Amino acid sequence: MPSSPLLTLQAAASAIVAMLLLVVWAATGVDDFWPVWVWHELAVALALHYALRRALVRPSAYRVHVALTAVAVGTVLSVWLLFAGGWWIVWPLLGLALGLAAHEPVRRLLRHGPLTVHAAAAHVALAVTAGAWLASGAGGDWILWPVLGVGAALAAHAVCHEHAALGRR
Repeated sequence: MPSSPLLTLQAAASAIVAMLLLVVWAATGVDDFWPVWVWHELAVALALHYALRRALVRPSAYRVHVALTAVAVGTVLSVWLLFAGGWWIVWPLLGLALGLAAHEPVRRLLRHGPLTVHAAAAHVALAVTAGAWLASGAGGDWILWPVLGVGAALAAHAVCHEHAALGRR
């Protein structure tokens, strides 16, 4: 892959900003090492630029999906390692893995239109939410709020879809 002047420029600008923040942090004498937050975001932006550049050498929707998923996994892992820890990391990584595995079925669903994809995604989201609700003991009625929210969004999409279809007739 040929080198990219824009990627090189972004890396150089990020390094300069990172060094300036280190100087500001050192000059203020603050104990909390806050520059790491900005460094993290600069690294994510650089990784995103690099991954998309690589994926677009031979463009395909799947290559772009894999590139974006790789950056998302790296972001989740680095946040987990740097800032949080704990078992929560399982959920976003599972979601990203399922999203990557669903690429081909979603591509097939797209042939049936965006409303079908939205409905399928709504069903999956509600199934995961219901699973979490059941796993936590099915206590309380909080499950109604995600059902109402997802249902309202899906209904709005259906109404807009029907309205657009009537306009085309």
